[in-house]
Amino acid sequence: MNKTICTFLVAALLIFLPLSGAEAAVTEILDRGVASYLKGDYPPAIKDFERVLEMEDNERARRLLHNSYLEEGELLFNRGRFEEAREYCIRALRLDQESSAAESLLRRAEEKIESEATPEPPPPPAPDPAIKNLQREAAAQRSANTSLRGQISTLRAQRDSLSAELKVLKEKLEESSEDMKAVEDRAHRNTRLLLYVAGGILAIFIALFVSLFIALSRLREVAEDSNIQLEDLDEKFDARIREAEEDTDALEERVARSINTMIDGQREAVKRVSFSASGQAKKDLEAIKDMLEKQFDENTERLLDLLNVQAAALSKEASEKIELTGEGGRDVITDVDMNIRSRADGVEIIPRTVTDSNIAEKMLRPYLKDPSSRVRANALIAIYSYNPDLAMQTLKNMADSSDKWMRLSAAWAAGE
Repeated sequence: MNKTICTFLVAALLIFLPLSGAEAAVTEILDRGVASYLKGDYPPAIKDFERVLEMEDNERARRLLHNSYLEEGELLFNRGRFEEAREYCIRALRLDQESSAAESLLRRAEEKIESEATPEPPPPPAPDPAIKNLQREAAAQRSANTSLRGQISTLRAQRDSLSAELKVLKEKLEESSEDMKAVEDRAHRNTRLLLYVAGGILAIFIALFVSLFIALSRLREVAEDSNIQLEDLDEKFDARIREAEEDTDALEERVARSINTMIDGQREAVKRVSFSASGQAKKDLEAIKDMLEKQFDENTERLLDLLNVQAAALSKEASEKIELTGEGGRDVITDVDMNIRSRADGVEIIPRTVTDSNIAEKMLRPYLKDPSSRVRANALIAIYSYNPDLAMQTLKNMADSSDKWMRLSAAWAAGE
């Protein structure tokens, strides 16, 4: 019964006593030894506890090894194996020199060993049967008393060991309670800090929301005003553009009539001279014809320059008279360069106004090398009906250009 109680107490201590933080291998060996100890299989437990002590100085393993020595020594003593019991007692005393249970068991084992070593005296004469019975009862009583004293000593040793373990456990529980208190204090501080931070973040979000609401309201008002202004400006701009287009159309008609009149006059002059000349005079007429064509080309270039200047003036006049602002999320309306646009428009006028294909081709050729992609694309489209090979070669050159606008204009011209 006492042994069962002691075993239960040891098991409870082993369950609730925290590990000392040893390595996984040490913990595994120690747990295996404890399992053997609780089963009453002390030799394997002794081997495991000794191995743990070889690996590290473990107070828990030391106490359990001491108790295992005593338990195994007591079993061997009861079996009459006094030499082995004395050896286990000596091992227990090496671990705890003040162990009274080990000293008591060692003393009893040595007495048994000495009594076995002393030769037995010659048998006395046969005593009286009554005396013999009394002696046998007295010997049995002495043996029972000796065994009882041994058990009492063992229980005292176990009590001392359990008291020490309980004391250590109490100290660890006190340390754990202090640690838990420190953790609770830290948690309270962290909670307060989080509440302060959350409050600050919430205040910032509220301020941002209010600011955003005010800004959106102001932006909506500005957008409404800007939309009204832009609608008025769009109407004015459309009116100016229509006026500029009408002026440009009138200018195109006047230029076309002037060019046709000039071309017809030069043709008539050439024909009259050609019909009235023969022989050597034809060479002179050819020279005169070349001179007239050269003058015609020069006049054509000057006429194109005049068209460019007039178209640019019209475009500039339309753009300067209309001023747009960037309010309401819209930028200023922009277009291509005025000079580029006027030259591109002049290129489109040539095939509509010049009836002679040769003259129109000569007038369009310079624009095939224009640095502006828009002007070059318009010239390419216009000259295609006069010289398809030259137009396709120009299209290929534009498509192979490193300038992305040239490539885009080539793609547009190919689609046209």
